Amino acid sequence: MINNEKLDLIEYLDNVVRDVDRIFIVLHRRADLDSYVSGYVLWKYLRRLYNKHVNIKFVFPDGISQSMSDILSPKLFEVPSVEDPDITDSSLVMFVDVGGPGVLAEYSGLLEGSGIKVLIDHHTVSDMFKGKFDAVFVDSEASSAVEIILGSLLKRIELEELLDKDEVEAVVMALLAETRFLQLARWDTLELLANILRRYHLDTRLSHFMSRMRKDMDISEKLAVLKAFQRLTIYRCGSHILAVTNIGAFHSTVSSKLISSGVDVAIVYSSEDNCKIHIRISDQLYEKTKIDVVKDIISVIKAEIGGSGGGHAQIGSIELPTEICSSELNKVLLRILGLLREKGLEFTRV
Repeated sequence: MINNEKLDLIEYLDNVVRDVDRIFIVLHRRADLDSYVSGYVLWKYLRRLYNKHVNIKFVFPDGISQSMSDILSPKLFEVPSVEDPDITDSSLVMFVDVGGPGVLAEYSGLLEGSGIKVLIDHHTVSDMFKGKFDAVFVDSEASSAVEIILGSLLKRIELEELLDKDEVEAVVMALLAETRFLQLARWDTLELLANILRRYHLDTRLSHFMSRMRKDMDISEKLAVLKAFQRLTIYRCGSHILAVTNIGAFHSTVSSKLISSGVDVAIVYSSEDNCKIHIRISDQLYEKTKIDVVKDIISVIKAEIGGSGGGHAQIGSIELPTEICSSELNKVLLRILGLLREKGLEFTRV
């Protein structure tokens, strides 16, 4: 396996593409801005150089996020895709912004199939997952996947040669979304963003992009949040608050609303259809304890009982085996409390 410490991403792709006849760009389920825009930038680069002899198509597990149609220019959705990819030994399969098999839905089998498999991601991923790929380009310190790709691309090509104004505005919005409107941005992310704005003469204030990205919750999302708040179980450890709730969908929205309401640890789970646990911790608690949701909680649960999942230091999810969902879910939730206790946080029910 080749890792990103030994070779540049674009240098690697330029070498590999010479020997393949088809390329598949696989995104995570219901692809969000970062996943879609990252894949789009790669597609534009590869099509520009190799379209004459290589067939390039997207694979969209469970489609893409509906919210993007209100944000991006319609032309950005004019990309070739396939539902049943014909992957051979001479195929290049790139998994973009894919932190684990659980986010591939029905396409998780591609991880075990033919072709040259490449992972490009900014999540914290396990060594076992990395072992499924021929090459891995992962930087868990990067705020986004598109940042990783652009960091390599800009060593080889002028961005203006590749992306037009509508396309680069999509890049800007992906960077803003993944950094929580710059709250999580590193200095090199800010430098990249400033460089893009300057080179494309985008004099618009960042608030312009933020207003484009904000959307009102639809009625189903509003009801989900309200129901989740009705079902809260609250725990306390000194001045820190942990909240647990159960809802079938919109886990990320619910956990975000809980954190913005003053909760330090939000645990949102579902026990219908698929058994999923979503965990988010506040900036304040993270800075104080350095508890890593993926390394200290998600990875431990996966090792002990199975399942798939991933995420970042402050937010992560795990999808549990079906048999756990029906019989052991409460024990898993108690185990999470136990792992927090091992980190010095003794939460008791209020």
